[in-house]
Amino acid sequence: MKIDTALFEQVFAQLPDVVTIQDRNFRIIYQNNAAHEVFASHLGEECFRIYEGRKGVCDDCGLVEVFASGKTTKVVRALTSSDGSVSYWENTCFPLFDAAGEISAGVEICRNITERKLMEEALFFVAQRGWQSGSSEFFDALVLFLGERLNMDYVLIGRLDDAANRVLTLAMSAKGAIVPNQDYPLAGTPCENVVGAQLCIYPQDIQGLFPEDHLLVEMGVQSYIGIPLWDSTGQAIGLIALLDSRPLSDPGPASQVLQLIATRAAAEMEREQSDRIIRIHEREFRSLAENSPDNISRYDTSCRTLYINPALEKTLGYSAATLIGTTPVEKPRMLESEAFQEKLISVLGSGETAEMDLVMPDRGRGERYHNIRFTAERDDDGRITGVLAIGRDITERKHIEEHLRKLTQAIEQSPVSIVITDT
Repeated sequence: MKIDTALFEQVFAQLPDVVTIQDRNFRIIYQNNAAHEVFASHLGEECFRIYEGRKGVCDDCGLVEVFASGKTTKVVRALTSSDGSVSYWENTCFPLFDAAGEISAGVEICRNITERKLMEEALFFVAQRGWQSGSSEFFDALVLFLGERLNMDYVLIGRLDDAANRVLTLAMSAKGAIVPNQDYPLAGTPCENVVGAQLCIYPQDIQGLFPEDHLLVEMGVQSYIGIPLWDSTGQAIGLIALLDSRPLSDPGPASQVLQLIATRAAAEMEREQSDRIIRIHEREFRSLAENSPDNISRYDTSCRTLYINPALEKTLGYSAATLIGTTPVEKPRMLESEAFQEKLISVLGSGETAEMDLVMPDRGRGERYHNIRFTAERDDDGRITGVLAIGRDITERKHIEEHLRKLTQAIEQSPVSIVITDT
């Protein structure tokens, strides 16, 4: 059976991921529709020059290994744009062979995983870093974290005074640095609309919308995102606000991170007046984890299960009560239980983040592929106390990759000569 090359190209063209084909000199000889939309047309140009502004190939380029080994590779890369924002891309690369069996070009499929990375980092911050210091250190670390990860010029965390008409900031950052706290009235500010209400987003012209707020002019602010903070009784106690000197083109990721962080920040604010810190921390972590669509689990230094969230219970088909206190190999819960526990042991020993893909049975309906990220948890002294594992279903992505592999293999085995050239 012959494969029509037009069908092959149509598959690549319609993929939502960015796809390029590059020759052995890293010149782009094909881009799909998504690549055109994200990066514009650069056929015939060297990838490292037009995307990275480099004179030579990037050190972490996956195609380097592909051209050397002929095997499929996967790398995660961080790209910094002209405005300083960082995006994360998961790049899957594989070779294309000519009729003589030599590698003639390489395919690079790039998936933007920035939002996923942001959510993972935010969840890790909540689960780990917030437990390692007092309130002031926590809030300082949080404003710096939000400013850096979300590329915002100004971040503030403030609590309401007793009359609920002024805000006293507990931490403020300006362009990556901690600055002195302020006490300001709510009236006439965007914060007034946030406190006791809901998430507020002003993507542009914030000065025109709040002409009485002279601080916005002094700071040169154009955009604003704010979220209220509530205590355990449902009373408004403060807010988190992000401000930037540029209009916001996509407030979605920042909004999601704020919603993830807000509960933890509110609990820390309440902690100043409460001696129930351990229960608050555990409750807020469970609140985040139990409402997450990702599979979340925690393990002690003996690889024994401390916690699994409802999403993971559903995935495994076991209740949390059945698994708590057991290791993955004592009560196997997946096809690669031994490999999973080996990853836990590796992270416990090295303290370094690790990752793996594994297969899980889907209760008689086939198999599902999951990507698992392992992160060491530490105590106040930096000692490793366990591992946090966050998993995501990547079955659809695997199916796309397998479909592309089969198409590529079919084309390679076709009796018809197929040549891909540059312009």
